[in-house]
Amino acid sequence: METYEVNAAYFVQKPLTESEFYHMMEIVLQKISSKNWLVTIDSDVTCTLQDICYIRHKGNTAVYYLKNQQHYIVTGHSEMNEDWGSIYPFFYQVSQEILINLYQVENVDNNSVILTNGHDVHLTKKGMKEFLAVYDQFCLRLMLEE
Repeated sequence: METYEVNAAYFVQKPLTESEFYHMMEIVLQKISSKNWLVTIDSDVTCTLQDICYIRHKGNTAVYYLKNQQHYIVTGHSEMNEDWGSIYPFFYQVSQEILINLYQVENVDNNSVILTNGHDVHLTKKGMKEFLAVYDQFCLRLMLEE
């Protein structure tokens, strides 16, 4: 396989065999799932995905709550980015307004998820049941990776 790396993905010369394709996709998926990717929240604020505890979105405003107790309000968001959960498998949308970073879950009680920044995110009974199923799978995946 003749390729070169540019620290984002590979540029591939064709033809490409099936095994070369799977190898390339494995590398791309590892990069995508990286919790250390940098995200620009606002024009002057950049952080890693790992630094984000959760995002609350209402109307055209998104509030990014970070693990260092800071939060940033960004206006002009027309809708929550529903792709985050599929692109970054450690983010989970617990409601229409809230997206949680599963790495930042510190504890779970009857009706809330407690995050590492000390914030509680309250869920409905149904929402908590769905969250626990996703969080159990996330924790299992972490244990298997170790």
